[in-house]
Amino acid sequence: MVVEAEIFPAVLACLKDEDEYVKKNVATLIREIAKHTPELAQLITNAGGVGAVVDYINDSKGNVRLPGIMMLGYVDRPLRKHSPCLLLFLREWLC
Repeated sequence: MVVEAEIFPAVLACLKDEDEYVKKNVATLIREIAKHTPELAQLITNAGGVGAVVDYINDSKGNVRLPGIMMLGYVDRPLRKHSPCLLLFLREWLC
């Protein structure tokens, strides 16, 4: 239902909100959508979600980054064949 409401890419703007709770909740929402199917992960990618979430992770501190990091892992599943650079980026960035 959430995806049918066509929330992307509008919801990605909320990752820049001043309220940390808003940003974390949006990152959690995106993560939950991305984990369901490769098609939904691709929808998020096509809407510019990867760049928005990477910016969110870079701008955040501590555990609030976790939903964004996990979301990138879910998005990476269908992209591994086409985008091995994302996996390498995640490994280098997290280590």
